[in-house]
Amino acid sequence: KEDSQGHTALMFAAAYGHEPVVDALIKAGADVNATDNAGVTALMQACNGGHDQCARALLAAGADVNATDEEDWTALMYAAQNGHEGCTRALIDAGAGVNATDGLLWLALVQAAQHGHEGCTRALIAAKASVNHTKNGETALMYAAQNGHEGCAQALIDAGADVNATDEEDWTALMLAAENGHAGCAQTLIDAGADLEKRTKVGKTALMLASENGHEEAVRKLLNAGAALKTVNNRGENALKLAGRFKHRNIVAALVKALQQRP
Repeated sequence: KEDSQGHTALMFAAAYGHEPVVDALIKAGADVNATDNAGVTALMQACNGGHDQCARALLAAGADVNATDEEDWTALMYAAQNGHEGCTRALIDAGAGVNATDGLLWLALVQAAQHGHEGCTRALIAAKASVNHTKNGETALMYAAQNGHEGCAQALIDAGADVNATDEEDWTALMLAAENGHAGCAQTLIDAGADLEKRTKVGKTALMLASENGHEEAVRKLLNAGAALKTVNNRGENALKLAGRFKHRNIVAALVKALQQRP
């Protein structure tokens, strides 16, 4: 039997991690591939909650590892987004498609990196997830950098992620790290050879973005790496002018000092 939303007893047991109940229902003949009204399976429920033993029991009973719900999400995507490494590895071992895309054309790897789940990120990379997959030019590395997840960023870089990839507005991972004040990620990208002088479509560099948003440590990292000080954006503003406009006095002082010290 199922409720008005199509949930079965097996789905409830899997969602709450009740492994003995899952086992009993499977032995009683419960349909492991039944779906609720949104196309969600018991395996997806188990992986969403991080219940890897339930997931393994369902997989052993024939649950479809690559089934998709109405948003084209797989169990692997649910596990990766929520940082459930045990489930992620169980699904990979069972043959989950690591390069399947959801309705928005995202991979499980992007979900893991975006939310800072390094264990899942590394597991997916080891299973040959595409580190340079893009949607509108956006990559897993960009999301890791934007959200300050250094471990995920380093894992992606080590696996060959393009540190200078650009999205539709010509933003790079370094720019996203700089704009959001993630100095650690910025340094990781700099060490990996990120181009300091790439510019967005409106002419902004990583140094300009860090300066106008008041991120002192990111500014210091960029200055120490030799970021150009005199480059101007499409409005003729350099990093110093932007820092001054937003009254970031410490950054203004740092930029002035750097201008005085450089030839």
